[in-house]
Amino acid sequence: MFGLLRAEGSELAIMKVVAVAQHKGGTGKTTSALALAAIASQAGLRSLLIDLDPQACATRGVGVELSAEDSRGTIEDVLLRRMSLDAVILGTKFENLSVAPSSMTLAGALEDPRKMGRETRLAHGLKTIADRYDVVVIDTPPSLGILTTNALAACRRVIVPVEPQLWSVGGVARILEMISDVRSTLDVSPRLGGILITRVNPDYVGQHELMDEIRRLYRARVFKTVIPENEWIKWATRDGVPLPYYRECPATDAYRRVFREIFPGWAPRTKAG
Repeated sequence: MFGLLRAEGSELAIMKVVAVAQHKGGTGKTTSALALAAIASQAGLRSLLIDLDPQACATRGVGVELSAEDSRGTIEDVLLRRMSLDAVILGTKFENLSVAPSSMTLAGALEDPRKMGRETRLAHGLKTIADRYDVVVIDTPPSLGILTTNALAACRRVIVPVEPQLWSVGGVARILEMISDVRSTLDVSPRLGGILITRVNPDYVGQHELMDEIRRLYRARVFKTVIPENEWIKWATRDGVPLPYYRECPATDAYRRVFREIFPGWAPRTKAG
C-alpha cells in the first residue's frame, strides 16, 4: 500500500497506491487512471495499473486483450485467492507500465458475504509486490460495491473525477462517505487525494457555475488543474494507447500537472515518450 516500505533505502522506498473512484459513469474515471499510470511510467517510475472494473476498459486501454478462452490469470483470480497478484501481472507495449487485467466475470467474484476478509484481498495482494513498483493506480468500477471497497482498502489516496454536471457533482459526497466508512470499519487509512474536474468545455457557460460550486463546497480538496474535453479519447480507445502518449492531445499537459499535484516531489517529463 501507500505506506509499504521497501527493503532498499532509496527516495522511492514507499510504493504509492492511488485509486480512481466515482460511481457515476462518464466522468473520465478510466481515462484518468490510464493517464496517471502512463505519466508515472514515462517519468521512469515502475508503474502498475490494476483494473478492478469488469468492463476491462483500462485493460484494453493499454493494448491488452484477453479472450474468454485465455488461460492467463486476471485480478479475479487474485481476489478469489486462486493466484498471486504477481502471477497475473502482464507487461504492456509501454516501457515501465504493467497491468493486472480484468475480465467480465469479475463482477460477481466477491458478492458472497461469507467469503472471509473479502474487503482486503487486494491490499494483501499488494503487500507481496511492494518492492516491485513505485506507483500503483487502481481503476474501479462505476459503483460503490465490494470491488470499490477493495480499492479503497488497498490505497492511501483516492482521486475522484467529477464532470461539471449536476448529476455528477451530487455523487462526490457518496464517495467521501464511503471513504470514511472504509476507514472506520476496516482499520485502514485511505484519504481523499483530490477531486478532479474533467471534461471541461470552455464554451459552455453553465459549466463555469458548476465548477465554482464544486470549489465552494470542497475548497482545497479540488485540484487546481482541470481536464479539458477532447476528441482524442476515441483514438486512444481504438488504439489501446493512454492519452499521454499523444503529444498533441490538450489533456496530456493537464494530466501532467495533476500528477505533480498528487506527487509534488516527482516531476514527470514534459514530453510524451
